[in-house]
Amino acid sequence: MPTASPAPARLRRSDFHRTRQKILSAARTLMAERGPESLTVSAVAHAAEINRTTAYQHFRTRDELVRAVTDELIGEVAALLAQARPAADRLDHIAAYFLDHPEIARLALYLLLGDSPFPRVAWEPYLAEMRRYDASGALQPGVDTEMLPQVLMAVAVLWPLYARVEYEDDAAARAATERFARELKRLLLYGLLRPEAFPDIVADVGRPPVKGTRA
Repeated sequence: MPTASPAPARLRRSDFHRTRQKILSAARTLMAERGPESLTVSAVAHAAEINRTTAYQHFRTRDELVRAVTDELIGEVAALLAQARPAADRLDHIAAYFLDHPEIARLALYLLLGDSPFPRVAWEPYLAEMRRYDASGALQPGVDTEMLPQVLMAVAVLWPLYARVEYEDDAAARAATERFARELKRLLLYGLLRPEAFPDIVADVGRPPVKGTRA
């Protein structure tokens, strides 16, 4: 008797994965616009253009959906922080990434307003990097490596939301973010970092501002 082909099962798994990703993508879009507290499985199903019953097969409650989006974002941010880049380029890249993903800032505010701590899996690589800088002598004496990430996190959460409200279009927000990152580097360089350990940042903040923007 011939053996049944496994292809239909593989197709079903592939369809299941694609549908799940459509739901998560739609949830992130809505989260970026209105925050996690506004999500419902029904609204996300409508935005994803899929049947509501199908959406509920993937996520039975809003909490499950928010948790899945949170896990996905944590993985992306962890991968971002793990990239090997020069310090100046890394700060530029992170600032642009958070501008392009306002759902991260909204999720952070949602967790804080709900008295929920940030997931440790997201914090540990970040704290470990600060400790490595400190151990290498790249930081000024006395820098609190537990508090410095908190300061940078506060900046990362507020700026993307402010920029999208303050500036009229994406190009203006992006140009302002480049200026913002430049001033952040200056503050870090002359308050927290040893300039000799970060020659790329020294060179970057010494450049004139982009034409048409304020210094």
